[in-house]
Amino acid sequence: MLVPVTVSWPDISANGQYALYHINASLGPTIHVVRLSEGAPVEFSQEGTRAKFAANGHSILFIDNKSGDIVSAEFPSAYGAPVKVLVPAYPDILTETFDVTPDGRRLVVAYEQNTRSLVVADGVPEVKPATRAK
Repeated sequence: MLVPVTVSWPDISANGQYALYHINASLGPTIHVVRLSEGAPVEFSQEGTRAKFAANGHSILFIDNKSGDIVSAEFPSAYGAPVKVLVPAYPDILTETFDVTPDGRRLVVAYEQNTRSLVVADGVPEVKPATRAK
């Protein structure tokens, strides 16, 4: 067993040397990496979800827990190292997941829109206009 805790969303680097995984922490998922040959942790930890190794093997792409942006962080890097925003988040729209092409040049993103609206519909045939009491 590489990691003796409950993990989710694993990914394996293109060179087959590393695996990343998520641990659900109280403030949201955190991303960690191990070397597959001996299960040793590698220096990388970020607060995010749906992480994937970049095609170049030198960065990890993920959805930032705080901003919702799709970002890239150098690999390996220390906890909380600066990230580069690849796709900014949209207001009132949740970034559900994403994927990257094998050459790393394109991303496809799935969004979940959860907005509440109040809409007035005038002229609906079956609805009689309201009358005011005098």
